[in-house]
Amino acid sequence: MSLLLLSILRPSKQLARHALALLCCLLSPQLLAESGPQWHGYLSQGVIKTSDNSFFGDSENYSWEFSSAALGLNWRLHPRLTVSGQALYRRAGKTSPDGIYTDYAFADLNLFESMDTQWGLRAGRVKNPYGLYSETRDIAAYRPSILLAESIYMDPFRDVFHSSDSVSLYGHWYLGDHLLQLDLLTGKPIITEEAENEFFIPAYLKGELVNEEITIARITTESFGSRLKLGYTYTEIYTEFDPDPGMRQVTVGPGVTQLVPLNGYPGHTTTYIHLFSLDANLERWQFTTEFQNLTYDRYDSSPRGRNDQPTRSLYGAIAYRWPNGVRVYARRDIFYADKDDKDGSQFAAATGRPAHNRYAYDSTFGISYSPNKNWHLALELHEVTGTAWLSWNENWLPDAEEEWSMVAAQIHYQF
Repeated sequence: MSLLLLSILRPSKQLARHALALLCCLLSPQLLAESGPQWHGYLSQGVIKTSDNSFFGDSENYSWEFSSAALGLNWRLHPRLTVSGQALYRRAGKTSPDGIYTDYAFADLNLFESMDTQWGLRAGRVKNPYGLYSETRDIAAYRPSILLAESIYMDPFRDVFHSSDSVSLYGHWYLGDHLLQLDLLTGKPIITEEAENEFFIPAYLKGELVNEEITIARITTESFGSRLKLGYTYTEIYTEFDPDPGMRQVTVGPGVTQLVPLNGYPGHTTTYIHLFSLDANLERWQFTTEFQNLTYDRYDSSPRGRNDQPTRSLYGAIAYRWPNGVRVYARRDIFYADKDDKDGSQFAAATGRPAHNRYAYDSTFGISYSPNKNWHLALELHEVTGTAWLSWNENWLPDAEEEWSMVAAQIHYQF
């Protein structure tokens, strides 16, 4: 599938020149729209308290390192061309860069539009069409909870799944009461130093990930006035590991030693993800579930050569909304770092590390209030068993507590 998507979306040099010429024509003064940019933005501040372990900072002593501010624009330059961008300041403990950076910035070209069909092309730093919530996860009022289901939308890897420097083809069709949407994307993922550390720290590695590629295909259907939404997302992420130089001596037998790379063997990893989504809205009730099959497929020059790690993620959520803007919700979230070793016993026997580093069960209960379109407040409780989705940047997980709880509160303003 990835080869098919690449052949569709990755333009040749000749095609790129034609596209540039077309874009220049569209941007000519005679064709530019007279309307100015439409501005939007938000401010958000949260606080987190955990009984044990760290989440977004020193949360055992209350952490306020859970804040964000964004300013963006949409500018329709031509009936067929819109540019969009957003600058984001985000602070989330040690799980992401602390500073201002480009959240997204892309040109959106409307290729075809009729009464029931539309096709378009986006290029630049594009939001990844991943699951139900990746594209809107930073806007508190559009999230179903303060923290999304960590088994699928892991905050330590937020930047990888949120946006990419890519080209994206999208389209939708109305078929009676049903809406069918298709998104195809290929490009370079945003892999921060913090995201790299989530792999390097537990394996005692030093180096960098290079030649990264991401390919995503998502198809969704909405029926009965958006009361029922079904989706499937296929994702491939390719990375190569370039270790720092150095050798070390290890004992491989009685009186026998061998030199091995100090920081691991060079190699590459392909991550294959199948994500299934369902969202049902029945009057005031909402039911949501997503199931993810993610497999790390690693190849390197070590004697082992290849290593597969199949993970499993699943959550189910229920919510009830009142007309006055109050919403209550509950969710059960399950994650296995290895579907063939769900209790972590094989991992513990092989490494000496705790079994709970390989699973996580999270029961979440919360309440939110949106008095108007600008303000949003929320409070939620997490009761967690396991540590598999905690950040290595913030915790030395072999010393983490298996049973822990977390309370999160957040206030959000948008315009």
